[in-house]
Amino acid sequence: MESTTMNVKTFERIVHKTCTETVEDIFNDYPEQYGFERIEKHGKRQRYLYRPGIRDESPLLICHADTVLSSRAYEYDAWTGVVTSSELDDRLGIAVLLAIIQSTGKDCVNLSDCAMLITDNEEIGQSTSALFAGDCKQNPERFGRPNWLMNFDRRGMDSVCYGYENDTFSSLLRHCGHTIGTGTCSDISRMESLGVSGVNVGIGYHGEHSLKCRAYLRDTLQSILAAECFCSQFHHVRLSYTPPIRHVFAHYNFPVSKPVSKPVQPTKKPVHNPYQWSDMLVCDDCRNVSSDCTTLGGFTLCGDCSGSLYM
Repeated sequence: MESTTMNVKTFERIVHKTCTETVEDIFNDYPEQYGFERIEKHGKRQRYLYRPGIRDESPLLICHADTVLSSRAYEYDAWTGVVTSSELDDRLGIAVLLAIIQSTGKDCVNLSDCAMLITDNEEIGQSTSALFAGDCKQNPERFGRPNWLMNFDRRGMDSVCYGYENDTFSSLLRHCGHTIGTGTCSDISRMESLGVSGVNVGIGYHGEHSLKCRAYLRDTLQSILAAECFCSQFHHVRLSYTPPIRHVFAHYNFPVSKPVSKPVQPTKKPVHNPYQWSDMLVCDDCRNVSSDCTTLGGFTLCGDCSGSLYM
């Protein structure tokens, strides 16, 4: 990346811009500056920015604008190429998108053709990516039909597929230099309804949600190269995904047993047996069990068998 159009110094200026902007700056200025369309529903509570790709079936690149601490503090060490800012999650992802848009060389020729999505409310677990997924299914002529999803919102350098992971998708990512890790959730976790696979790419930040959050920009540029490699080979391929069937048992009207406050009384009294098993003997002749047995000549006989002896 440094040998062509994008280097650490150029990229750092973009990172500084995104880390010192407010969420309102992004949603107000990016439509005019970078060609995004601003979509709002229910006021500002449900909103996202969308930039169409060159084709209807273009891959979709995703990041989110909201942060946890909203601090404008920013430091950059030019010697090590390390940026320190609490906003790197996920303003570094937005910087990746802007770097792709502004790239004029061969580094991001395929990524720059992709559709782009900037969401809100990801940090509170209500990413508006789900809103976009619903709009995309209802109006594919306007929002296209993405072939696959790529999220730039991952610490470190590994990539996470969440529920989208399968052997084929993972092998394609590894083929392009991605290391597969494990994670919890991000924007793409709420986009399963689109029916395509997705990956969250590590972009080199560490210690997110703290004032000591830092990023190694050379690692970030390396991640962009790996993303470009994947996109150059599979941008035209639809990587389908079938969501699993999840049974929601609350939808079924199972009877609920009520607690019994009093013990249930038996409806009938037990039948009293005057004989005990210790009084019972087996007749050696008819083999019936009887309490009326006698011993004759060493044989145990019931009353009926012993009476027949005298008949």
